[in-house]
Amino acid sequence: PSLPPSSSSPTRSSSTSLPGLLNDLISAFTTSSSSSPFANAEFSAPPSGVKATARHILVKSKPLARLIIEHLKEGQTWDTLAREHSTCPSSTSSGSLGSFPPGRM
Repeated sequence: PSLPPSSSSPTRSSSTSLPGLLNDLISAFTTSSSSSPFANAEFSAPPSGVKATARHILVKSKPLARLIIEHLKEGQTWDTLAREHSTCPSSTSSGSLGSFPPGRM
């Protein structure tokens, strides 16, 4: 299915509970080798290099979020989807919010 522009609402019907969306997002990245937002390989071993890297795709509706998750499962890249559909200024950097030490963010 094709994605609507960010300002449109998709017509896809499905469960849109927050836990369900998060579970779908996690499964999209644990079943593929695409660029995972859960990867932490670029940092050194604890304790000196303990950091988390965050990125997101901010959208205005749960149906659009669900559709983006489906496209991630189909192999579209996080970078492309964030740049095309996120309403956050971080969309220009693929939704990156940067890296943070423990206790920050």
